Amino acid sequence: MSILNTSSPDALYDSLAKIFSAPRHMIEYAVIRNTAAFQRLSSAEEVDLKSIKKTIEDKTGTETIMGDFDYATVTHLTTRSESSVRNPEPIYNLHDLLLRDTELSMKLRESGITFSKSKNGIDTYLNGELVDWETMIPRSNEEPCIRMVMRRLQPNRFFPEADKCINGFLFGGDIWENSDVRHIVVMPEFAENILRVLSKHKAINDWRATVKPYVITFQVPISGIVFDGSNKLNRRQTQLRLVRHAFYYLSKIRQDEWDQWYNPIIRLDDELSVDANQVLSITPVI
Repeated sequence: MSILNTSSPDALYDSLAKIFSAPRHMIEYAVIRNTAAFQRLSSAEEVDLKSIKKTIEDKTGTETIMGDFDYATVTHLTTRSESSVRNPEPIYNLHDLLLRDTELSMKLRESGITFSKSKNGIDTYLNGELVDWETMIPRSNEEPCIRMVMRRLQPNRFFPEADKCINGFLFGGDIWENSDVRHIVVMPEFAENILRVLSKHKAINDWRATVKPYVITFQVPISGIVFDGSNKLNRRQTQLRLVRHAFYYLSKIRQDEWDQWYNPIIRLDDELSVDANQVLSITPVI
């Protein structure tokens, strides 16, 4: 199995060496040699892989080919109880997470909130009664939050697909410093939203007291990777984009200029969940 391991600079250098069939020190040399070129770039999309390839070839005197690889790692921020970390469950997309007996669905069930699959996506029940989200909007001060919940559960005329996919960041490190996910360190965003809308404020406080934030690194097949804000790329296009980001990241790290703001958001295909055996590490946020 071949993998682009983006969990740390050290792991990334090693995996790039295997992908390019070159000694690790040649990958390090290519990063150093192209530092000036990297500094002129406005984004990772502009990284010239032909120039990197030529740098290695000029040094080694042999042809260099970027090989095929099957997986890449993604780093995901979540909150879990200590028991669920000791007995990890798969990382489910949101709809599977709600429809199965998972830590999240069972905790919501304690507040009388349950879910079922329907032709429109996912229906919500409060104490056995169907929740009509649309009719709640005019009499609630939580319209943005209600619409966010609706967006996750069912498609609408603006969004033909419910936003249920797993997402994370391409590179490891202190991902909780990224402003897009900073709020997740206290409890799952969806759970907080739905409990707040349904006025389960005590449940929110109780939930926060029983979980801690963790960084989970897992491997995902190339076919399951979608870059945030981009159309679906084919297998080779995805590999090339991943490797461009990899060299850009290593250059920024070397120059001590890396910021989590640069870290690309990765979305998995909507139906994809991650088996527990695909999880490489679970690390508490200190």
